[in-house]
Amino acid sequence: MSCFSKLPKWGTKHTLFKALLTVSVVYRSDLPRWLAVGLYLLALQSSGNAAAWEEAMRTQADSAQTLKRFMRVAGFLERHYPDSIAPGKDFRAGSAVMLEFIQLHEASAEAAHQAAAGVFSGETSVRELRRLLATLRESSPVPVASHHAQRYADFSQQAIVLLLKRPELLSLGNDVVLKVTQVRSTLMPKLVAQTPEGEVAIDIRAPDVNAARTTAAAAAALASRIAVLRLRFSKVIMVLPLKSADYAEQTLKLLQEWAREPAELLPHVSFVVMKSEDVGV
Repeated sequence: MSCFSKLPKWGTKHTLFKALLTVSVVYRSDLPRWLAVGLYLLALQSSGNAAAWEEAMRTQADSAQTLKRFMRVAGFLERHYPDSIAPGKDFRAGSAVMLEFIQLHEASAEAAHQAAAGVFSGETSVRELRRLLATLRESSPVPVASHHAQRYADFSQQAIVLLLKRPELLSLGNDVVLKVTQVRSTLMPKLVAQTPEGEVAIDIRAPDVNAARTTAAAAAALASRIAVLRLRFSKVIMVLPLKSADYAEQTLKLLQEWAREPAELLPHVSFVVMKSEDVGV
């Protein structure tokens, strides 16, 4: 978009970083800050200049997870509602309400288009959108699963199939027997590995990166799950999609800071991050 300032082309990384420090970025002033930042970062990423994009991400006041959320919502608007963010349209929606709107769009594009004007003008609240989505699900002749719920189910099933075929991805050695748990308990992991050192819990999680929660909150939830599994199993392996990799890093940091004896705990906790193409979703 012409409303963005353009960085000049430079021949080396050194001059690029110097330019980033000296050229002030001009965001679109007719948009909410979160959206202007998201669109700018998207444009920078699309330019193919990875170094400039990484530097821009690093120098923002928001966390990387928050910035990526801004980019996802901005990308959604560019794909599905480009006219709504055109200059002069007076777009006023906050990022939180847009996360709810994306869920509505995924459940029913028609219902989303009908609600779009109120959402984009800032008149429709998060609570109102949630009520609308709940009504839509209740009135549907077939169950309308949330996009995240369906995505998690798909990822979980495909990850189980892949791990049963390729248990070496868990780095547990050769003498390993994997079993899908049959016990109907919310505490049981998806898989249990029988190893010479004892039973290992393999749990599959796909935290909703679009949710309006902080990385710290997501890490705390994963740390709590790990703590529960460690009550029974000798080791815990958490399997996450690649887009949730930041959560894995933050969870390990949290456990390092929180555990009374981190040196004893951390060798028994690990993460396996899978690309979507690996699991076929």
